[in-house]
Amino acid sequence: MAESLQARLKGQLAALSYIVVMIVLGIPLWWKTTEVYRAVLPYDAIDALSDIRTVTQNVNILLVTPDANSDHVRGPELQKLLVNSRVFELSLSVRSPRDEETRQIESSKSLEELDAKLGSDLSSSLEGWIVLLETPTKLLEPYSPITLGNHRVIYYSSVAKSEDIAAEIMDSVLGEFSMIDMWESSSKPYVRSRNSDKMRQKTTGEIDLQLSLLVPEPEYVLASWEIKEAVQQYIQPFIQQFPLKVHINSQILYLTELYIPGSKEGQGPLEVNSKDLGTALNKMESLLSSQSSTNPALNLMVYIPPIHRTPLTIQGSNTNSFLLPRWGGVHIYNYITPNNTNFKFPAKIDLDMERISGIWLGQLRSLLGVKTVNVRNALQLPAVGVRSWEIDY
Repeated sequence: MAESLQARLKGQLAALSYIVVMIVLGIPLWWKTTEVYRAVLPYDAIDALSDIRTVTQNVNILLVTPDANSDHVRGPELQKLLVNSRVFELSLSVRSPRDEETRQIESSKSLEELDAKLGSDLSSSLEGWIVLLETPTKLLEPYSPITLGNHRVIYYSSVAKSEDIAAEIMDSVLGEFSMIDMWESSSKPYVRSRNSDKMRQKTTGEIDLQLSLLVPEPEYVLASWEIKEAVQQYIQPFIQQFPLKVHINSQILYLTELYIPGSKEGQGPLEVNSKDLGTALNKMESLLSSQSSTNPALNLMVYIPPIHRTPLTIQGSNTNSFLLPRWGGVHIYNYITPNNTNFKFPAKIDLDMERISGIWLGQLRSLLGVKTVNVRNALQLPAVGVRSWEIDY
């Protein structure tokens, strides 16, 4: 009897100790490990964001003019015009040309020569600054009284209006209207836009660039391209101007044809529109995206049309090429032209990589969001395919 009572007491004590352990240790431990983390939000700071109408960016401008130390009119006029900016805090400094700068201006035979020497020196010594340089009218005659250089220098003549100079700074170089539109659109509900800005791919981080040559009938036309030399000479110098790591791959796809609507019906020259080519490229996606990568990709493709549909032209295109937003570009390479109709098959052709690379650079400019400037108001593009201020802003 005593033994059974003792055993019952031990069982009760064991159960009681288990309950105590669960209450003292188990429940607090369970509560701590299953609680939901709730961050303290700065509600006051969030409310203050609604009061922000725009964000300003500081921009330094240097005006180099001979009248800086005499009857100085240009500086005050520009200062009054530039203070009206909604996006930028513009700081204007004025000085006269130094002796060496004056010698370079007087010795230059063309504006391109002046930009290559003095424009490059001014931009490198004043990193991030915009320089306004008064230039003799004779150097500006092939262009306009206000001409954008390939660096961060704007050349203007003494007869140019200050209003026009300020407009070039704000509209072309800084792109104030584009930034205002971007700011205002960010506060509105999302609407799918057809704007060309939606075409651009990101310009930071990493992307894959796939260069493809499609040869549908290698038994008749065997095309070859010096892609390695073209990448080193044209593509790499352009890409290196961006804070972007680009992995470049190339490939040749034989017996691969674009199934363009209507191309199988009949023979002879054919003109297609970009919509039909976009439909044809959808079926090629699996072949073009042969590289396994998690990075966003751009495709640049050269297509050799089949002999029964040569020449193959794109409606409304001077370069016989077109773009697909955020995907890439296509160029149709016609080896038979109106000046070369006596073509014998089978044939081997060497692609003109200088011409193709020029088209690729133009397509990359659009895909990476480099804005287009009126060629009359700017110097011819440098060999790298992009101007310094086009990347800055």
